[in-house]
Amino acid sequence: MAVNLDPIVLRHVDEFNEKRLEAIEKLNLRDLLRKKNPYLFIARGVSSPTELVEVLVNAAISSSEETLFGQTLENIAIDVCNEAFGGIKSGATGIDLDFTRDDTRYVVAIKSGPNWGNSSQIAKMRDDFRRTIRVVRQGQPNLDIRAINGCCYGTPNTDRGDYRKVCGAAFWELISGEPNLFTRLASSLQKASTNGYADELEESTDSIVSDLEEEWCDDDGELDWSRTVITNSWRR
Repeated sequence: MAVNLDPIVLRHVDEFNEKRLEAIEKLNLRDLLRKKNPYLFIARGVSSPTELVEVLVNAAISSSEETLFGQTLENIAIDVCNEAFGGIKSGATGIDLDFTRDDTRYVVAIKSGPNWGNSSQIAKMRDDFRRTIRVVRQGQPNLDIRAINGCCYGTPNTDRGDYRKVCGAAFWELISGEPNLFTRLASSLQKASTNGYADELEESTDSIVSDLEEEWCDDDGELDWSRTVITNSWRR
């Protein structure tokens, strides 16, 4: 039986949008200035407060959304697998999903896409897999158990020795039993999507521009980069 995908996606997209709104409401000038390289904007010739704020806000929102949506996809995957195979969110360190399919136990570390992590992060994932498999096998020594690095998009599907990297269509098929779930997911996301919080974002941006004009601009309305650099880099 096919997974009832639409309500799963709608629930988690609603949660994603709530968190997006919280992130927009928390935007403030000093945090934005302290997280970016001011010298880059000087070199690019940015002089308008509005231009600078738009660049800072867009970068902050984009970074926040990528993180939030990665968690959203992970939650969707867990709920999909729960409906298909009774999968559960794992309590083991570094493991996101635990389920059994066709007499095989799968422990899965979920990532948004295939290009993640440095060598130490991948080594930690391997350690997490080994530790989890060792604990599970204490009571079931003959159990067929497989470690999976599941990626919500992308194409690699390769054996890495002690774990398998399964991405995109193959990942969604593994956790749902449906070869075409990855395309159904796109359709469900489209149904649940919104245009974002354009009014709230514009209001927050206008407020930040006003703060910038008041505190970091000269009498002609041009950015005073010396004040901006002090805010960004002065020792505390």
